Amino acid sequence: MKKAIGIIILGLLLSGCTTDDKLVSSGKIYIGMTKQSLCSNLHSSAYPGEDACLRGFATNRYLRDLNKEILWGQDKSIYYVFDNVTIPLWDAGGAFDIKGNGTLKGFYSNEEEALIAAGYYAEKKRKKAEEGKKAKKREEERKKEAKKREEEKKKKKAAG
Repeated sequence: MKKAIGIIILGLLLSGCTTDDKLVSSGKIYIGMTKQSLCSNLHSSAYPGEDACLRGFATNRYLRDLNKEILWGQDKSIYYVFDNVTIPLWDAGGAFDIKGNGTLKGFYSNEEEALIAAGYYAEKKRKKAEEGKKAKKREEERKKEAKKREEEKKKKKAAG
């Protein structure tokens, strides 16, 4: 009897759930919404495996240098990219503690698209180029110092 009641209750709970795709197409999830609004909608409507804000079922990737965060649920059906993030979701509290900041930039079907949209690869390329310039500058300074030391040796040798 207890099992039957449990199954009925679980069925009722899950019947109120919908998929991420339906939330997007219904307009409940839209570009420009806050992370708090997205999480509230997902907590109240999505299946736990699709809830990109539910600790234990979801994953996030905080791109600190870009002030962006990517969230996705366990089923990896939609990747949400947020702009202007200074407090990532998991730094903010518990499983249902809807905190953190940022506005929804877009939603994507895979992690690669989300990373491109977040500017991750462009930033990585920029940093690599910057490191190359710094390394080149250090090498030029090293050569300049070596040349200077060599000239000082020649002067000492000529004087002495």
